[in-house]
Amino acid sequence: MDSYKKIRIKGGFKNDTFKLIEGDKQIFVKVKKYDKFNHKLNYKIVTKFDFVPTLISENKEEIKWEFIETEKLELNDKNLRKMATILKQLHTSNIELPASNHKSRLQDCFNDLKFKKTKPKEIEDFYKIALDIVDEFDTNTPLHNDPWMNNFILSNKKIWLIDWEYASLGDKHFDLAFTIDGSYLDKNQEKVFLDAYGKYDKNKLFNAKILVNYLTLVWMHRFDELPFSDKAIIANLHKKR
Repeated sequence: MDSYKKIRIKGGFKNDTFKLIEGDKQIFVKVKKYDKFNHKLNYKIVTKFDFVPTLISENKEEIKWEFIETEKLELNDKNLRKMATILKQLHTSNIELPASNHKSRLQDCFNDLKFKKTKPKEIEDFYKIALDIVDEFDTNTPLHNDPWMNNFILSNKKIWLIDWEYASLGDKHFDLAFTIDGSYLDKNQEKVFLDAYGKYDKNKLFNAKILVNYLTLVWMHRFDELPFSDKAIIANLHKKR
């Protein structure tokens, strides 16, 4: 009889994830926990990319992927260029994804916090600013929507992009901003990343950073206990051009 073992993987903020060992097969299992905006895509569509692990199966309850043994991803020039190339390939593809839901996500998170007593003043101060930004954004580019450093994984010199549950159409600058601020890139790292990516609009990128950090702030303050410190997020909101 083949051996069978299920090991919980720690680190996610929302979903329960496991490593499933069936004989000589290793499988990554995510138990789906739904909100209004995730798991809307047809996952088979993103498997056309060579930087997405093999999709094994999917149903309403869970999704199974090929398990990738990972190494520490250093944010050096070589890897930053690879990350930029991955996003460029996604953004210039014509894959069909759900319509942009960035404004709805923004409004939903803000409304959830209306009556919360303890919250940073930036949640009120930047709400209208964030709404104005999202109203000016493109809504036709395929996006990952969560490409921070933990969703880029390294294995045998190859970088993969995982965790596609929020993928939708939108503005490419949102993904770029998410990678830059979500990975805490310094100015030199940011330049390497953006130079490798190619054409972008500096003003839209600045605005996208505000939107990314604001969405992160309102998302994290819906938790009873913050999943991580909000200090860097708030500091990013106050950065000057």
